[in-house]
Amino acid sequence: MSDAAKKNLENMGRELLKQSQHTPLEARMKAFLADHQAPDDLKKAREQIAKGTPISDLVSEDRDERL
Repeated sequence: MSDAAKKNLENMGRELLKQSQHTPLEARMKAFLADHQAPDDLKKAREQIAKGTPISDLVSEDRDERL
């Protein structure tokens, strides 16, 4: 087998390996998106989120970190 053919075979092997590692991640990402679809009524969704704890209550004034 020539060097060019070996190199081509190695490249094809690397691509197949990448694809096999990428496929499970892609499936998990699609499943996550399917479970967390955007709500139909964004205004109601924002109102629900706004009912939570204000960010100003979460911040400690004596801390130096940024939120």
